[in-house]
Amino acid sequence: MKLKEALATNDYSAFKKSNCTSFCNYYDTLAPSLYPSTNDISWEQYEAVDQSGRVAKYAIREWLCTDTHVGLYLYLIDEVPVCVSYQRGRKCDPEWHFLSVEAFNRTKQLFDEFSQDKKGFEFDIINADYLNLRVEPVLFEHKILNVQMGISPLHGSERLIETLILAPDKVMDFSEFLTDLYNYHNDFMEHLKIENIEDYQKAYDRSLDLYTKLDILIKLIKVDKD
Repeated sequence: MKLKEALATNDYSAFKKSNCTSFCNYYDTLAPSLYPSTNDISWEQYEAVDQSGRVAKYAIREWLCTDTHVGLYLYLIDEVPVCVSYQRGRKCDPEWHFLSVEAFNRTKQLFDEFSQDKKGFEFDIINADYLNLRVEPVLFEHKILNVQMGISPLHGSERLIETLILAPDKVMDFSEFLTDLYNYHNDFMEHLKIENIEDYQKAYDRSLDLYTKLDILIKLIKVDKD
């Protein structure tokens, strides 16, 4: 099951419901989206929203970073999913992504009930990649990887590939890594082709330029070994 399927069916059985429903976070990165004129949500406002009893929070993917739980979390207001927050590590700023304009408005309206600020706003609609995230319970405590969202592993090594294309004399220094990456990508694409042809086509189109460049590097490695 993918995240978008869980949202479409309101099936949160693969998630972990949190006892803490607050939107509040030490880094307070939600405030610039809801109140860009002040970049501020008071502690009292966060607390009032939390105590309203209208918010539910689910951990979609969660792991321990030093002494702090981080990961991807889903927020619901009045049982309607509105946004996700994603914090990669304990010292990383949380990223907030709203599921739609309507979902943003629902969140803003709830906070406005405890605030006088009615000015303009900026926000991010959730990235489509997150909606392709696998949400099986076995993956719950694992960090989020590109391949779990249908993204080729090549995208994690984009800078290296681009650098070596411009400096091919260095390719043998990375021959083992590049060969493993090449095989990993091909295995990933074969699996995706069998599992979901639509996701395969998206991953193929998205990674084609990088794959073409990596293929050039792999041929240089083979020539050098021969």
